[in-house]
Amino acid sequence: MNMDFNVKKLVGEAGHFLSRAVQMTEEVIYSGEKTNIDPQLERLCKQGDEAKNWTQRICKDTEAVLVPNPGYRAEDFLMEKIDKKRPSRMSNLECLGQGMIDAGNEFGSSAAYGSMLVKVGTAELKVGQTEREFITSSLTSFVNPLARFLENEVKNVTRERKTLENRRLDLDSAKNKLRKARSMSSGPPTKDGQDPRVMIQQAEREVIAAQSEFNSQTEICKVQMEILMAARDRHIENLKSFVQAQTTYFARCHQVMLDLNRELDIMPLHSVNLSQSFSIDDSQEEMVGTESNNLQLRAKVMYDYVAKAPEEISVLANEVVAVHECPEDSEFFIAQKGTLRGRIPKACVLLL
Repeated sequence: MNMDFNVKKLVGEAGHFLSRAVQMTEEVIYSGEKTNIDPQLERLCKQGDEAKNWTQRICKDTEAVLVPNPGYRAEDFLMEKIDKKRPSRMSNLECLGQGMIDAGNEFGSSAAYGSMLVKVGTAELKVGQTEREFITSSLTSFVNPLARFLENEVKNVTRERKTLENRRLDLDSAKNKLRKARSMSSGPPTKDGQDPRVMIQQAEREVIAAQSEFNSQTEICKVQMEILMAARDRHIENLKSFVQAQTTYFARCHQVMLDLNRELDIMPLHSVNLSQSFSIDDSQEEMVGTESNNLQLRAKVMYDYVAKAPEEISVLANEVVAVHECPEDSEFFIAQKGTLRGRIPKACVLLL
């Protein structure tokens, strides 16, 4: 019994498919009459198509900003389709920062360039980590809701509109059948013995049923379109979240760069020569011992000075150092800069 029902259902669906194909062919080739869609629904469908097309473009463009590498985007898309987590990968900024740190460590902290590379690399890592947080936040609060809109509301509307088009084809096919039956009403019975009046009554019932299904599907489409437009308008909150994430991202990056600039301004621009700064022979130790009782003064360096002898030290413009008189040479001061101690010319400093 169940098998007979399935066979009948299959035959019925095949009959509908055939009649729809015939009706569509007549409309395309012979410009047959078509039932008009409700004007309000047509306006809603146009708005729905615009919402779909622009949302698809915004999603695509936003993902291109967040993940510029098209290969990575394709990989992420496949991972989502098989319900797997997106792979964790270092960003370009993080790769740059880590490379700078590794190079700086290789050059050594005694080299001004090496020390600065480590400092800048650390800042680039911070910016890269901030970028990672921004990407995650933007995907969660903006891109994913838009993608769900396309996957749910837009697909529902597309399915219902396709059903409505089938209902319209069924209705127009029934109307054509009724017109043919009426054109035969004044003639004799058909070859199979059917009375034309009976055929007209049957065709009229089919038109009434098809019209009812068409009207019902029209209302379903209107409801689905209104749901879609309401969901589209809720994207306002998602857009605000995206802007807030961008604002936070740029503010944090700006602060990291400001802090980095301040740190770079006070870093030495020349490498420290350990053999010059810390090589002190016995005669110098005696000199230092006798100088300890001299008056300590503060002086500002007027220009960069590079040590020219083992007993001298290098200083940079605008540095403030402690100095006192050099008993062996009146043209020099003995300068103290942190742990470094040595001679510098009096001409390159201004006493404070």
